[in-house]
Amino acid sequence: MDKTYFVNPNDTANTKLHQLIRTWVKDKFALEEPLELIVSEIKCADPGCPDIDTYITVIKEGESRKFRIAKPLVYVRKWDIDGMREVKVS
Repeated sequence: MDKTYFVNPNDTANTKLHQLIRTWVKDKFALEEPLELIVSEIKCADPGCPDIDTYITVIKEGESRKFRIAKPLVYVRKWDIDGMREVKVS
């Protein structure tokens, strides 16, 4: 199952960014298709954190890993993927 969420097909820049993020995540972890990639933006209400964080969830073979990037999706670049932090889900 090959899915990517949070993609607006009418916004070519958004679609291209998701394709890039997918490629960067696959390269970082040496992943092969099929995989499920969920990209979401979450408002952060904590003092001192950015207004919006980007979360990337990678689901492969029934296992999931979630990562946080402390900036909105539109500002995410390859170096952010390289340095993203895994979020422990309890």
